Amino acid sequence: MARFHEALAESDSATVAALLLEEAVILEGGRRESRGEYLGHHYARDVAFLQAMTRTIIWQTVRVADALAYVATVSRLQGIYRDRSYDLSSAELLVLHRTPDGWRIGAVHWSSAPYR
Repeated sequence: MARFHEALAESDSATVAALLLEEAVILEGGRRESRGEYLGHHYARDVAFLQAMTRTIIWQTVRVADALAYVATVSRLQGIYRDRSYDLSSAELLVLHRTPDGWRIGAVHWSSAPYR
């Protein structure tokens, strides 16, 4: 999970792709994207946005049950992107699957709202 965020911040698409299972589902803004759809267009916007933000983890929990795990995180994102100031509360849920190659992401859900 930490490596996923590092890869996003570093614009390391090869690592992001390797960490997402082929059948991964990304849920954001009321929409669903496949791994290919995300990497093909949405990924670049996320990288640009996240590179302009400072991310502070407010709360996080990890639960593991056999070959499945989830990481739920609430963080604060602050910064300026495209001449607009942002101060957001960001919620993220990652569902991970244990594979022979280690933990891989099977599902991502992101949502955000103004920070309060």
